[in-house]
Amino acid sequence: MPETSQYRRYEPGYDEASLRPALWCVDCTEDDNYQADVRMIWVQPEAQTATPSLADWIAVADVHEAKHHGADESMTVHTAVSAYTINALPPDDPDADLYELKVEHCGIWEGRELWKVTRGSWILDRDGAWSPVHENHGPDWRATHRFGLDDALRLAKAAAPNVRAAGGMTPAQLVEWQQQATEAAK
Repeated sequence: MPETSQYRRYEPGYDEASLRPALWCVDCTEDDNYQADVRMIWVQPEAQTATPSLADWIAVADVHEAKHHGADESMTVHTAVSAYTINALPPDDPDADLYELKVEHCGIWEGRELWKVTRGSWILDRDGAWSPVHENHGPDWRATHRFGLDDALRLAKAAAPNVRAAGGMTPAQLVEWQQQATEAAK
């Protein structure tokens, strides 16, 4: 009989309707099949303009956990943000998913929270170079492909404008092409 694993994670993202930051609750069941129940639990109020911090996301997740999933007094519930999405295109752009970078939590090593920057099956190193993701890596590789959160976000933001997709175009080239196509259609 296959082993079944159930867990809940919280992921920041954007509300497609309002384009404001949002937090999603993902309940996962893993056995022979992976199943996830995904629901948006919070959208940033219009009056709040600053990007939510990690502490803000965790506070919202903690409140949601206590309010909607009940408190089992015998169990401590831990919540954490597991990924950020970085993109040089706005979330409502129809091609945004092609240019998405993920900053993903990948565990704790020697007492440090580590994060990686990925794009599909590629991973970013400290020098801004992409290489295929693989599982056989040692401490030297880890030192160049795993970062603290601030460094991972900085590297992802620096890499986002240079991502190429949609026929080899950068996000800026795609936006220019979209504008030219719109002008030509008039």
